[in-house]
This record gives sequence, structure tokens and C-alpha cells, in this order.
Amino acid sequence: PLPPAAPGQVLYVSMIGTEERFSTEPFEYAGAPAITRTFVPAKLSDNPALLKEDPGYLARIRASKDPVRRKQMEDGDWDASYGAGEMFKRTWFEMVDEVPPGPVVRCRAWDLAGSDPSPRNPEPDWTRGVKLTKHLDGYYYVEHLASTRAHPGAVEQTVRRTAEEDGTAIRVRLPIDPAQAGKYQAANFVRLLEGYRITTVLTSGRGDKVTRAGIVAAQASPQSTGGQFGRFRVVRGTWNDAFFDELEAFPDGDFDDIVDAFGDAHHELAE
Repeated sequence: PLPPAAPGQVLYVSMIGTEERFSTEPFEYAGAPAITRTFVPAKLSDNPALLKEDPGYLARIRASKDPVRRKQMEDGDWDASYGAGEMFKRTWFEMVDEVPPGPVVRCRAWDLAGSDPSPRNPEPDWTRGVKLTKHLDGYYYVEHLASTRAHPGAVEQTVRRTAEEDGTAIRVRLPIDPAQAGKYQAANFVRLLEGYRITTVLTSGRGDKVTRAGIVAAQASPQSTGGQFGRFRVVRGTWNDAFFDELEAFPDGDFDDIVDAFGDAHHELAE
């Protein structure tokens, strides 16, 4: 595939079979010359008819909690992307010593990996389990982060041991690969966690990582409350730095296991 066209660049295009094929040079197919297309970037201000028809459209875009989406919709900058520290900031999260009394529902969501560190792979992906609580006070509390780097058998035992420590009242959410091996893994975890409330979710149905992270980031932003902090509070613990370091590095960091587990836990409780 060609890279994105530059403003004003002329491309040549022709239907070949059922697909459009592009080239930066003129060409012919089946005796017919390719037609030309030119990319002309446009901002929202270039469409006054839309703004006249819907006067509140610009205000709604600027009210978005997603800075990348605002750049795309208002400035026509479709190359805009998140950099480190733009999607999550640790200063958005209020630190607390414990979850206050009151009605709650809890979930431990996992992002699974299955490799021991080795000379050939000294930094494999982590298995991470984020424990999240939804409180009647309207806030979410990140209570704990479980972590391991190990082979599949040891990962299963970590998930089982953590479930025993959490108790049967806490939901367990597990991502499952849609392939046959994933189906076997799901059945194995169901047997392993008999007596616990389990949700298995196909990884193919979760959507792309940045979009999923954007949903939880919108709730983490202070704009979600209009105050100094967002809707997530974090219980103090030795795992806090690992949690915040990965969130602030996303999506440019080396790992996204915590972000995935965090987003899945929020999705489970938000539903």
C-alpha cells in the first residue's frame, strides 16, 4: 500500500478486478488510462454550510475529552496520534488508603501471557491482573495489580491463587483467543476457577487497543468530573509505580498489558 498522500499530490487510480489500485505514475489497464485523484486537506472551517446547518457542531467537537479526535474533526489532521503521556496522566488519579464503606461491585480483569524470561527473550510480555471496584459514590477504585512473567502452567496457578485471595464475590474476566487453542484455554480456566464468577471475552471482539484505552482514559480525565481528578481513584500500594508508568507510556511504551487489563475491568463494571 502507498503511504498517505501529501496535500495536493496527484494519484492515478484504476479498478483492477474488484479493487482500486493507486500509483504515483500514470498507467493504463485494459487499454484505458487511469483516472487522477488529488488529496485536498480540509478543516472544519472550510465547510461553513455544515456549521450554519448545525451551529452546535463545533462546540461539541471542542467539548470532546479526546484531543486526537478533536484534531481530526476540527483541523482535518488524520495523522494525529497519541504520544506518551497524552492519553493518561498520573496526576488525574486521586490516591487513597482504602475503598470507603458502601455498596460496591468488583472485578479482576487479566491480560494473559505465557513466557518465562530467557536469554533469547529477556523481556517477555507480562501477565497482569487489575482489580477494579465500582462504588455507589460514582467513582472507580483501582485496588490492586497482580503481575507475573511465567510459563502457562504457572500463569494458571497465579490466576487461581489470586482468585482465592480475592474471594468468590469478585468477578474474574479473561481474554480468550478465538483459535482452537484459546477455546481449550477457556475451558481449562472454567474448570480451574469453578465456583467463581467468570467472564471470558474473545480478543478479536474487543476492538483496537487505542480505541479501548480511549474509553477508559475519557473517564480518567478530570474533564469527566469537572474537578481536579477524574473518576478513578487508586489505592496506595507497592505496585502503583508499575501501573502509572505503563499508563503514561501508552501507546508508545514497550508494554500494554496493564492498559488492556485496566480497560477490560472498566468495561466489565460499566456494563
